[in-house]
Amino acid sequence: MLAHTGLRCTACKRGLDERALFCGLCGRRTRIRHDSQLGTVVGDAYRIEEKLAEGGFGAVYRVTHLASGLPLALKVLHADFASDETIAARFRRESRALANLRDRHTVSTFERGEFRDGTLFIAMELLHGETLQDRFRAGGPLPWRQVFAILRAACSSLGEAHARGIVHRDLKPANIHLGEDDFVKLLDFGVAKVLPGSDLDDASELTFTGQAVGTLEYMAPEQLLGASCTPRSDIYALGVVGYEMICGRRPFPEAVNPAALVTALLTQLPPEPSSLVRVPEAVDELLLRCLERDPAHRFATVVDLAASIDRALAPPRATGPPRVSAPRIAQFHHAVAMPEFDVPVRGSQVDVQPLPRTPGILAYLLAGLAGTVAAAVAWTLTA
Repeated sequence: MLAHTGLRCTACKRGLDERALFCGLCGRRTRIRHDSQLGTVVGDAYRIEEKLAEGGFGAVYRVTHLASGLPLALKVLHADFASDETIAARFRRESRALANLRDRHTVSTFERGEFRDGTLFIAMELLHGETLQDRFRAGGPLPWRQVFAILRAACSSLGEAHARGIVHRDLKPANIHLGEDDFVKLLDFGVAKVLPGSDLDDASELTFTGQAVGTLEYMAPEQLLGASCTPRSDIYALGVVGYEMICGRRPFPEAVNPAALVTALLTQLPPEPSSLVRVPEAVDELLLRCLERDPAHRFATVVDLAASIDRALAPPRATGPPRVSAPRIAQFHHAVAMPEFDVPVRGSQVDVQPLPRTPGILAYLLAGLAGTVAAAVAWTLTA
């Protein structure tokens, strides 16, 4: 008998049992799961204290590591997916990728593995703060300098990942965490792609040609069409994130389904950010280059993108009228003869001669002044 919980399927609105994982009518996965693990110890090592988040494939709990007493975040794969080899392999790939990344802007991993009951887990550092998505929803668009600083930190994390042959493929505001003093941590490498030939490549193909993986609104055109993803696909996603956080909307906000988004990407150009908000020209140039339809026209690497962000964030050089040094007397072409006076030495006895009459002195001084002006004009004309 159906329990009267008030829960309904988000797709067909049919009533659901609180323990239901799927809707019995349309097959839609439920968002609410009955969780009886709180307070229990898993793997003889972690006591589950609180559920922090839940996604389609797994959940994240705040746990206490019994041996050390440290609070950690424990990400586990839902039990009903343990038998799905593709999903289990993807979870293992994420744990392997995170274990090999050490950049300070990537969430740290302490342990990974499989409990005795077959549950796959990743024990990570417990983060405090909020996601970039939370910040945006609470306060709206952010100052462009703040957004660029966040993107710069994300480039640091991605620089290491790309160098190891890992493409994130799911960059979005919800996967960018802001901690104390807005310190950035990149999260969720759950759908990361390991490029062929890297030291993490296990030769297993978890996606197929024509299969799009990621979050629709932030996918690069080639990713949306199911083509091969490269580090430049992550650069496109960063461009969408930056554009949205600064302008308050994504480049094509009217595209609400895959078909409309593909059409917009292939037939339209995103408006310049400066046409929507007040930002300098450097913001237009950087974001629009990230959002180029052709990957070859984007920044070649996140290192190049980071350098461009640094230039945009650099304080402007001081400007003003050109400095003119004062002319030196020695530079005049005509020396000015100064009058000579017999000045008695203090305490001496000399004949005191009467000074010339006032008209004579005035005429002499005027003549000297005229000579000085003429010399200054001559120096100016020849300088």
